[in-house]
Amino acid sequence: MSRAHVLTRILVLGASALTAACATGFALTPTGPALAAPEEARALHAAAEEPASAPASLFAGAAQSNGLEVSINEVAPRILTAENELLVAGSVKNTGSSALPAPVLELSVGAWTPVSVAALESELSSPSPWEVTVSTQVLGMQLEPGAESPFEFRVPIDYLPLGFPASWGPRTLTVSSSSQEASGRDRSLLIWDTSQPIEQTRVNALIPWTSQNTRGGEAGRRAVLQIAKTPGATLAMDARVLPAPRAGADEESAQSGVSRAEAEAAANDAQFVDSLYGAASEIVALPEGDACLATLAATGAEDLLDEALASIDAFPASPGALSAVLGGGAAEGEGAESGAGPQSASPSEESSPAEDGAHRPSIVKNVSWPRGELFGTQALGAFADRVTIAPEGALSPVQILDFTPSSVMKVDPATGSAGSGSTVLAPHTQLNELLNWATTNKADELDAEQGLAALTAIITRERPSASRTLFLAASRTEAPTERLAQRLNSLLNARWVAPISFQEAAASEASDVERLAADAGAVPEASAEAVATVTDSLASLGHLATAASDPEAVFASIGDALPALSAAVPAQEQRTRANAIRADVAWLRSQVSATPSDAVNLINKSAEFPVRVRNDLEWDVDVLVSIVPSDPRLEVTSTTRATLKAQSVTSVGVPVTAIGSGNIEVTYDISTPDGAPLTDSPPILVRMRASWEDALTVTAASALAVLFVVGLVRTVRSKLNRAHGRAMNAPGEDA
Repeated sequence: MSRAHVLTRILVLGASALTAACATGFALTPTGPALAAPEEARALHAAAEEPASAPASLFAGAAQSNGLEVSINEVAPRILTAENELLVAGSVKNTGSSALPAPVLELSVGAWTPVSVAALESELSSPSPWEVTVSTQVLGMQLEPGAESPFEFRVPIDYLPLGFPASWGPRTLTVSSSSQEASGRDRSLLIWDTSQPIEQTRVNALIPWTSQNTRGGEAGRRAVLQIAKTPGATLAMDARVLPAPRAGADEESAQSGVSRAEAEAAANDAQFVDSLYGAASEIVALPEGDACLATLAATGAEDLLDEALASIDAFPASPGALSAVLGGGAAEGEGAESGAGPQSASPSEESSPAEDGAHRPSIVKNVSWPRGELFGTQALGAFADRVTIAPEGALSPVQILDFTPSSVMKVDPATGSAGSGSTVLAPHTQLNELLNWATTNKADELDAEQGLAALTAIITRERPSASRTLFLAASRTEAPTERLAQRLNSLLNARWVAPISFQEAAASEASDVERLAADAGAVPEASAEAVATVTDSLASLGHLATAASDPEAVFASIGDALPALSAAVPAQEQRTRANAIRADVAWLRSQVSATPSDAVNLINKSAEFPVRVRNDLEWDVDVLVSIVPSDPRLEVTSTTRATLKAQSVTSVGVPVTAIGSGNIEVTYDISTPDGAPLTDSPPILVRMRASWEDALTVTAASALAVLFVVGLVRTVRSKLNRAHGRAMNAPGEDA
């Protein structure tokens, strides 16, 4: 673009543009694209209609709007090296209630490179930063209320105030707009790289992909695979997130009735698992359901802790080992789409012969990732031999430093002081915030990506001859997305960044900066209640399982315990999940119950009290059956043991002894063989008439005595009569 042409354009743009051009001495680009109709503008920027999210602190003051809303949606190139032109594109929207004639747009570029993160944040939020206007344009027509128009600046590199090569790094980039009383602006970042000799900053980012945060679907899988093959990005997973192996598209499965759709899904699952294990260089194994080890240790839930640690050890090292950890229950997350998911069994680490030459990622099993409020000496002491991931802001330097220290440190579990002890990785606060920023539009996404590259550039410039290790951890509540994969690409592919593995980060030299000591850490009350509820429920379920014919099926019939205590869910949600498990256990136990009964008449001193017990479970159950009288006049002689067949009603007799008469109440006592009660029963009325038995006995005895006497008398009289008859006949004969 010639100077003469630029002057010609100045005359067309008008007085306001001329003033800006004279003040800066820089050229102006031609007028931008024609104004779009309101309907077209809304269609072009439909994504911007999503609810706005809070910006990252670095860009909190980057945008201002007073009737005009400006958005910088694209900067090309993102990192300026030897290109000839800079492209800045975006949109301007009239947010007022009246039309705005021909808004003026100005593009300004920072004239210096901020030397610290604080200085960069100050420049982005300053009302008058040290910037130079490099281009101006005027929209060709008025902007109606609610209308939105795209803009585009193309500026020759020679017009940018870059300065000397040693001034490489991030520069602020501002597009401001004004018309009548309305105004607005937006700032983003341009990064200039002059290939100055530096020691690269080592960076690793840990990305959790678990059964608690996965959303499933092909888009999620593409993002996971993209992250897995990104150097410097490490996936943290629990085995349940993996799709479980199932029948594939072979002749045998076709004969067994597997549909074509199921066979294709099985093939896709297998291909995804193979691709994942082939792309990932390392995987951090998390407990099943991303359960919080620190919570289990602090609450003394030893059985659950052992189960969680076993699930880490059981993480499959290859696709062939995945089938070795399958259980009968339905998995969560990705595994739920395929039926049963991996459980905490002892897996076989042996792969099939076909996998012998395949790539295997390194499985890291010595990591503890406590919830933020639990991080402290208690969690460090419980897992001193593991690498602990600290929350953002933990173990901050005591003094204000002029450089960014390493994210790796050694912490004494006894005192919480840095210096020596357990290895701790503390995420860099500002980088972590940008990595996890929930953006809703292109402008914010551009800022997040540019911010990651800009901060690492500043950190490298602080001490260009001294390499440091930085660590980031993505949110464990959000699933990996292609957007996150793109941010990782912006973070890890810059020239001044050396991507490293998680194990390399943990083994890096620890920072010797004096830091604030960690406190003991505290378990949220709701989490403690959740652990207690789950522990009690599983203990109760264990009694029923030992009495059932299939104990494993009993445990598999309720929700899994460890996911209920996941570190990825709030404490209140943990309590809700624990209560759901308790309700499931209570329902199972209630399936063994006594059937309702009317009043029972008991007229004998000793008898077998009839109890009808229903078993609605799918398994036979051994039980002890007894009754609990409300009055000591009825005594239970012994408890009866019986086997209740599945889905049936069994009549059981309980030996009792009645000592008196009267009306009393009894309740049924049905328990497992080890004495754990199953369900309660309503009281049953018993009419005891034990005295009737005595009266009947006396009456019967009296009747027998009378009959005996009568019979005896009759016998005696009969004999006397016969004897008398013979005596009277004797004289006649003599005569």
